[in-house]
Amino acid sequence: HAVNTSEPNETAELAQLAAALELIGKLGLVPLAEGGDLPNESIVLGRFQILSERGRGGFGIVLQAFDPVLKREVALKIPRPERLMAGQSPDHFVREAQVAARLEHPGIVRVYEAARLGPIWYIASAYCDGPTLVEWHEQQRKPLTAFIAAHLVAEVAEAVHYAHSRGVLHLDLKPENILLELSDSIDELPKPLVTDFGLSGRS
Repeated sequence: HAVNTSEPNETAELAQLAAALELIGKLGLVPLAEGGDLPNESIVLGRFQILSERGRGGFGIVLQAFDPVLKREVALKIPRPERLMAGQSPDHFVREAQVAARLEHPGIVRVYEAARLGPIWYIASAYCDGPTLVEWHEQQRKPLTAFIAAHLVAEVAEAVHYAHSRGVLHLDLKPENILLELSDSIDELPKPLVTDFGLSGRS
């Protein structure tokens, strides 16, 4: 199911995208086969091979995808098709990409590129397979220790301070917009990563 980016009929392209996203929702997570090969019948958006849908926000959809050119998994954020079909401007989406691309910090999800495929803008970012902070917190069987809570707040505060030093205000910082890198070692603390600068402003 490929999205045709050369066809001039944008409505048809968006309808095709919507159908592909519906199929993704039915498939759920599509694991990589042994050896890193992708399933024979994968959903394609431009050069990216879509593996699963990872989440939805008010404006965008985040997909887990594989970049066959650079041989790595990425988080691919695209606008919701219904918003594009309604004629909403992609300016908000483009601004998010421009803001996030300027930020290079170990506590902020790195943006690799932003581009357009026909009528569809996308942001390709580093992929984190860990849960959001809110998902992880709900899975804990006992309250967090003061040490772990302080560690998470300090790590996020350092990343946000870096963004502020570059003139960027997040404006939508919440547990849903913080991803966690988890280690198999019980002695290693979760590493929070700030993401989603869609509502960011400048200072």
